[in-house]
Amino acid sequence: MLRALQISQQFPSELYPALGVMVQHAVRALAALTPLEVLAPRPYTLPLPGFPYGGLARLPTRRQEAGYLVHRPHYVYLVPKPIFYPWAGPALSHALARYAPRLQRPDILHAHWAYPDGWAALALRKHFGAKLVVHARGTLERVIARQSQRFRELVARPLCAADAVIANSDALRDDCLALGVDAERVHVIPNGVDLELFAPTDKLAAKRELDLDERQQWILFCGNLRHVKGVDLLADAIPKLLARRPECSFVLVGGGELERELRSGLAPQLAKRSVRMTGPLPQARVARYMAAADVLVVPSRSEARGNVILEALASQTPVAAAAVGGIPELMRPEHGRLFAPNSAEAIVEALLELCRDQLQLAHMGAAGRQFVLEGNMTWHAHAAHTLALYRAL
Repeated sequence: MLRALQISQQFPSELYPALGVMVQHAVRALAALTPLEVLAPRPYTLPLPGFPYGGLARLPTRRQEAGYLVHRPHYVYLVPKPIFYPWAGPALSHALARYAPRLQRPDILHAHWAYPDGWAALALRKHFGAKLVVHARGTLERVIARQSQRFRELVARPLCAADAVIANSDALRDDCLALGVDAERVHVIPNGVDLELFAPTDKLAAKRELDLDERQQWILFCGNLRHVKGVDLLADAIPKLLARRPECSFVLVGGGELERELRSGLAPQLAKRSVRMTGPLPQARVARYMAAADVLVVPSRSEARGNVILEALASQTPVAAAAVGGIPELMRPEHGRLFAPNSAEAIVEALLELCRDQLQLAHMGAAGRQFVLEGNMTWHAHAAHTLALYRAL
């Protein structure tokens, strides 16, 4: 039986439960099929308020988690990131090459991000002589690589050097081809969803559990509070929608660099409790908000596919989403609405159309769950396809 080493500097812990949670879902499903270890390097951190991921210093270097061993060696992390980003790959490569003797020899190296994970995996491939899979997840290939020629080279190098590349959507496959990856080495393996965690339930009961006004229609945003996620567009749309439909309310789940700005701009709505901001939440709590919500809104400016859409559909919650990247691959008129990206007005109109009829929302929610079930969009299916790729290599 082949052995796989999963490499991801974004991997959840009790301190940062939302950090790379998609990777954790994929790894757990794959661990049920083949032996593996996880290499989740953590940056050296300074004991300064606000230093990125400072709590990681408290995690052990090695420990057993959910049936597999997780290694968290240190590497040098320099900030501010926009200036020192090109150093992250070489720094991680150096650190992991030094740590390699403590790892069991793998048959497959699977880097879950092109950079800096993919750079480090190139050094480990030289050490172990293993096959290398690099995962394209969207932000690096669709956003970072377009910021400068230097950043494009950082992202493209490991993708082009890998034995195989996994893209989670057809749109992201095209992005990989544009970066110079050979077409025969790109494999589209969509993400999955945990159908037990994200499952339909009585929405009124879920609202009561979360202290959400049962008389209101609750619209949920779930994701990083960043420009690329379009949350600033949503903040512009919220007052306009509430003025036209006061029976709507909003929940924003997630954290990020725009959180302070959003809290300031939405202060009147926060005071009236027509908007709630929760900060980052563990997956079990996210699932309860998905189940309680009447609609999920995804206003992203760029998105590989949008796993929150799968989570909402599995929870029988309709979706309004921007027509960008791989999102249209998941959306059907039966369970949601697409709207033009980069437009607060388009967000308002899509939400008004969805929320005008509660019976329509119920029918759309049931159709969304059926879409996920019929497509077998599970993490088990994702793991089975990934293992088949490993064996082919």
